[in-house]
Amino acid sequence: MTLSNQKRLPLACIGSLAVAMAAAVGCSSGPDVVMVGSAPEVEGEAPPVGRQSARMTVDQLNRSLTAVAGTDAAGDPIQWGFSNVYDFSDLGPILGDPNYIRVTEEPAIPNALYVKFMRDVASNVCGQMRDADAAKTPQDRVLLRFSDAAGQQSEADVEDNIRYLHLRFFGERIAEDDAETMEAIRAVFQTATEQAKAVGAQGEEASLEGWTAVCVALMTSPSFHIY
Repeated sequence: MTLSNQKRLPLACIGSLAVAMAAAVGCSSGPDVVMVGSAPEVEGEAPPVGRQSARMTVDQLNRSLTAVAGTDAAGDPIQWGFSNVYDFSDLGPILGDPNYIRVTEEPAIPNALYVKFMRDVASNVCGQMRDADAAKTPQDRVLLRFSDAAGQQSEADVEDNIRYLHLRFFGERIAEDDAETMEAIRAVFQTATEQAKAVGAQGEEASLEGWTAVCVALMTSPSFHIY
């Protein structure tokens, strides 16, 4: 499961904010300021130092994806990869995965490269989850958990599935009065489902495309990666 349930800025914004802050602090062209004297003493204990946010390490990400994605139709764990070559083995070092020869510590910084990789990861893993669900019975599915044998879903089923996926990805239940989160996820599902129907998909197939889009949205959310 994920390591965070907190709401944060989108990953793509963090790098831009860092650049802007660096420019504002380090690139000032104003005159130097000379400090005279010293700050007054403050009695009592100093407030605790806040912890800087970090992203999951490559190892944490790999284990989280395996827990969230479930298994394929053959019962094997779904992992990020193509043709049985799992990319974390080859491309993990690019994201900072230590080899304990030259690199011994992973920086775990959410930069633009990490964001790009996570979009590829989400597309690949969620696609595998969709294909696996298509071959499973409803009670064994991971994405389309709440449906009947024909893949039909009522409004209540859609709401139940949204709550189930939010809990599966973030380890947090949607509050009963949290209409904003419900509607945001519902909009992703409905838009993707309608787009699938527009190109010929019907019934269960269209629903699977809708829930695949929800999967990608949840898997690329900062709440899945940042803690």
